[in-house]
Amino acid sequence: SAASAVAPAGVDQVPCTGPAGARWAVALHPSLLLVTALSPAASEGSILNVPLWRVAAAVDAKDPLALCLRVAPAPAAAAPEASGRAWGAMKAVPAALPAPAAEEVRLRFPDASSCARCLRHLQGGRARELRRLTGRLASFVERSVAEASAAAALAGRITGGGTGGLLVSGEAPGPPAAVRQGFSLPMLFSCMTPL
Repeated sequence: SAASAVAPAGVDQVPCTGPAGARWAVALHPSLLLVTALSPAASEGSILNVPLWRVAAAVDAKDPLALCLRVAPAPAAAAPEASGRAWGAMKAVPAALPAPAAEEVRLRFPDASSCARCLRHLQGGRARELRRLTGRLASFVERSVAEASAAAALAGRITGGGTGGLLVSGEAPGPPAAVRQGFSLPMLFSCMTPL
C-alpha cells in the first residue's frame, strides 16, 4: 500500500477516513504528523508530513469518532537575496505580507479507541516537541549571551575600557537591554503559541 511505502518501519499506523471518504492512515511517528493514503487509487506519498509541534488536535464536538487537526503554518524564514550571496545577504520576509492561514483537516476513525489513541499520541508528541525546542532555544540564548559577554569583556580589555562592557551611544555597560528588562523565551518563540 501507499502508506507502507511512506511510514518508517516499526511505526504503528491508525487507519482513518479523510475528506470525501478517502482511506488514510495516521503513522504514530514520535516527532512528525504523517498522514498517508491507503486507497490503491491514491497517489504514492504522504498527505501530511509536518512537525508535531505545529499540530493541535481535538475531538470533533459533533462526532466523537473524528479528530479536528489544525496545522499551523511554518514560521516565516529568512530568504537569501537573488544575488545568492552568503549569510550576510539573508533578509527576513517583509512584515507587510499577510501571515499564511492554518490548515484544518478532519479525520474520522473506525472506533473510539483508535480516535483516543491518535489524540493521545498527537497531544503528547506536540507537548514533548515543544519542550525539546524550547530547551534548545534556551540553550542557544544562553550560549549567545555568554559569547556576547565574553566578546564585550575582550573588547573592553583591548580598548582599555576596564569595565569589560561595550558602550553604545551612551548606554551603561552591562547585559543586553532584553536581558535587563526581563527577557523571556515566549517573546522570542512566538511561533509556538497554542493554536
